[in-house]
Amino acid sequence: MASVSTGKDGRKQLQFVALDGKRKSLYLGDVSKEFARDMGKHIDHLVRCRRTDEEPKRSTQSWMQDVLPSWKNVSAKLNELDILNTDHKPDEIFADFVEHYISTRRDVKPGTTKTWSQASQKVRTFFGRRSIKSLTKGDGKDFLRWLKTPKDQGGAGHKGETPSKHLGHVRGFLNEAVDAEIIAVNPFRKVTAQRTPQAGRKRMIDTQDILRVIAVAPDAEMKAIIALSFWGGLRTPSEHYVLKWNAIRWDEDMMTILAPKTEGKGKVSRETPLFPELLPYLLDLHEVSKHTGPDDFVIQKRRTQSEANLRGRMYRLCIKAGVERWPKIFQNLRSTRQTILEQFYPRGTVCEWMGNTEDVAEAHYIQEQKEFRQVAAMKATTETEIAHDSQGDSRCTTDTKREKVVQNVVQKTKELARTRQKANVSGAARIG
Repeated sequence: MASVSTGKDGRKQLQFVALDGKRKSLYLGDVSKEFARDMGKHIDHLVRCRRTDEEPKRSTQSWMQDVLPSWKNVSAKLNELDILNTDHKPDEIFADFVEHYISTRRDVKPGTTKTWSQASQKVRTFFGRRSIKSLTKGDGKDFLRWLKTPKDQGGAGHKGETPSKHLGHVRGFLNEAVDAEIIAVNPFRKVTAQRTPQAGRKRMIDTQDILRVIAVAPDAEMKAIIALSFWGGLRTPSEHYVLKWNAIRWDEDMMTILAPKTEGKGKVSRETPLFPELLPYLLDLHEVSKHTGPDDFVIQKRRTQSEANLRGRMYRLCIKAGVERWPKIFQNLRSTRQTILEQFYPRGTVCEWMGNTEDVAEAHYIQEQKEFRQVAAMKATTETEIAHDSQGDSRCTTDTKREKVVQNVVQKTKELARTRQKANVSGAARIG
């Protein structure tokens, strides 16, 4: 193990054990002890890698590229001792590679870093010390199965879309390994999982429940957040936090909604109506806000709160209002709003207002409105009535057919009852 000593003049000397088992010395001069120790750790790691024919970890590779070239005497000494193996093809522990990659991507949003870090934890747990070059397509399938396996059976216990999301992130990490020329082809490129929403997590929210929750909200800002999530259909909280007063065009009854989630795909913003249900809550907030200049944010006090914090507040408000909390506290609001709007406007128009595509709306947003079941069972659609009328009086109407079906069911039920009664009577006579 490398050691650092300090001479009387304050200059540092680094000693380490080389490949032949003998201690060697490097004179580093007037550097800090922390710098010398860090250099010793990298040299020890390089010696170990040469003995085991492994690739240096990414932090050491970065040190070799960024720091070592400026230390000509150190580099020459390590080459002389055959410690620097520049001809070896790169490889790396997959989990180490992923963690280093995430740490270097400071250009992405905090939410992206969070989801990548969650996937990174899965990589560390499942693959352990496996190197990138050792991974195969079969490992990808095993990883997907592990994600779906319940925790009591040794798996990660994920359901719904979560396994597909984690797998997608891991495929992306391996694409970065391809770009780094560690591997030629992504071994997980053909490992796919269908992104199916978890059953039972969609929920139509009753408007009266929303009004009850808003009624117990502590202030105008929280009321506006809920109203924007429901009647405005905004993504919570990303689109709330970037909304400014100048984006609300009162005279045109329109709003410009900035969309951080889709700006990377070229969809920076969208236009949506200033719905009349939403208007009172925005007016109330505008009236009590301390700063109401056009460039000021609509949401001010809660701008630093995370989505988890805001979600917790909503859960508590549901309890206070006596409302059963729904599974996905904000996404269910947005989903309910899109479902309601589609009863009045074409899907393409509604998708433009909501900022999603028709495929996404079909898979994740549109829900059945159960109150229509009874209506559909008792009333014919306009098209059906027109078709029947065009056939003339020789064809019976839907209502007449329904009456006949009901009469037939009642008659058959009565006949079955009489048959059973006769069978019981004759059986009793034989026994007697």
